[in-house]
Amino acid sequence: MSDALELTFGFDLNHLIVATQRFNLEENEELKSFRNLVIAQKQTEDQAMQNMGKLDDEMIAAIVNDGKALGEPQYKQDGTMTFEFFLESSKVCLKYVQLRCGHSQDELVVLRRQALEEGDERKFESLVLAQANYEHITLEAVQVQLYSSLKVPRQVFEKSNQVYLLEPTRRQRYEEEMKSVRVSLKPYTANELTREQVVRIVKFMEGAKVEAQKRVHTLVRTQQVDPGNMNAVITIEKMKADDRLFKETGLDARDLDPNIVRLQLENDAEIKAIVEEHEKIFEAFLAEKQAEM
Repeated sequence: MSDALELTFGFDLNHLIVATQRFNLEENEELKSFRNLVIAQKQTEDQAMQNMGKLDDEMIAAIVNDGKALGEPQYKQDGTMTFEFFLESSKVCLKYVQLRCGHSQDELVVLRRQALEEGDERKFESLVLAQANYEHITLEAVQVQLYSSLKVPRQVFEKSNQVYLLEPTRRQRYEEEMKSVRVSLKPYTANELTREQVVRIVKFMEGAKVEAQKRVHTLVRTQQVDPGNMNAVITIEKMKADDRLFKETGLDARDLDPNIVRLQLENDAEIKAIVEEHEKIFEAFLAEKQAEM
């Protein structure tokens, strides 16, 4: 906040505090009125957030039933769920996030990309955060219902989330499984791409993924973000990357996977080399950070 004040107005938070005391601004009626307005707005926003996280009884019952179908939770000695149980329970959580939030996603994609095209970065960021926030609040509400029904302690889920999603190989499998859930719940009619366009998207998105992974790793390690919020950060970075790809190239990241299958590029040497190159970049980053500890 202090940096933002200095950049915008030429003074920092300390100067503001001194001026407030010097001119007795705490008693200024206009500022009192404005402060009350801000407090009321914050209370309204907080209430809206609470309402956003409320699931209806029918969805709660369905979540609990899907939880029963998973069977007894499986644990490891390090205090985490087994990766397979973590993965399957995460798929259940995503299923209900998509069922609740999916209807608004296409509309928001159009609005975000329009803001980006118009150069309105503030509106673009606001739309990204609004969508990510809605999905994250819904995810937390679903997790509470699922894991409480399974009697999985919150700290166990959070530790599992941190351990598995910071490990590159398991993170990759997690992303592939989550992608399958999204596609199964919301089929997408892809535009046909050439091989060159597929390669271009792969290069762009792999680069963006590495930067997102670095950012999340740094935020978690420096305790700037709760491990439970890692997916929210990744969701934000993914949305931004998808939209910036579209602005810069006119290509849509949603077209990538269907065209890899259509063009039979699953084992394409060039694409595999691109993916492996970026995996090595992130592994080198992890090794460097480990050496610093």
